[in-house]
Amino acid sequence: MKINQEKLCYHMGTARFDDWEAKKIVKVLKEIGYGGVEWTSAHFNPKKNTDYLISMIGMTHELGLHVPAISLYEDFAGLKGETLIEAVEYVKKGIEKASKVGVPIINVYSGWPTSDMKEGEAWKKIIDIFKKLVSSAEENGIYLCIEAIFGNVIKDYYTVRELFRKIKSPNLKITFDPSHYKLCCNDISWIIKEFGDLIKHVHLKDVIGKPGSMFETFMFPLLGEGSIEWKELFLALQSIGYDGYYTVEFESFHYFDNVLDGDPVKAAELSFKLVKSLINK
Repeated sequence: MKINQEKLCYHMGTARFDDWEAKKIVKVLKEIGYGGVEWTSAHFNPKKNTDYLISMIGMTHELGLHVPAISLYEDFAGLKGETLIEAVEYVKKGIEKASKVGVPIINVYSGWPTSDMKEGEAWKKIIDIFKKLVSSAEENGIYLCIEAIFGNVIKDYYTVRELFRKIKSPNLKITFDPSHYKLCCNDISWIIKEFGDLIKHVHLKDVIGKPGSMFETFMFPLLGEGSIEWKELFLALQSIGYDGYYTVEFESFHYFDNVLDGDPVKAAELSFKLVKSLINK
């Protein structure tokens, strides 16, 4: 399946570019060949004034990269008290700022429940929070996309479905990262077709292993080296009419440190080479 190179983006969440100037990152990614970048709070901080964020997104566009989504990750399930209240307000502010700068998607996850938290308690907490976030997304005309994460309250096909059963809104959608669904033993092609147009954004990350602890029972290896059947995944996305962006995530941390010498540019270059090979099969 052929995918337009302009649709390939790079994720800043684990890219180790946190201390880089945004303009320098954009120039590097453009030179490598990416068509977009998915900013995180390290560079798109909702606490910064709107003019600064408008300028930053404008710069990204002027230098030739799209910004299809912004990821604002907060551990909603694990946080408590004032810290939790601040996290919810932070993401709501991010939703408002994203709307003002023209970015259509805010990507979030649900977080890790504490060991003393009962399942019902965790779900009530998450639903209450997501109702507030979805309401903000509706008011600001953007999409709030849930990313299922292994170990989170919302971690697989069935827990995502429960979220959508509890909250019904045209502004609640899915960022589909196949690695976490695969780790939870979901049938990737089937769940893509079941989700259909709920999938608004896609992350590309491989996985190998079984549920347990990262680096002990599973890991996120280089693209194409894990257990994701990429051709089947792309065909399934094609079958539901998906024509959005694909954001590459690099989480091969040992490889990054031991082979790439902690160089984020090398990681971005390698990821681009690998994903181009996968999409051109």
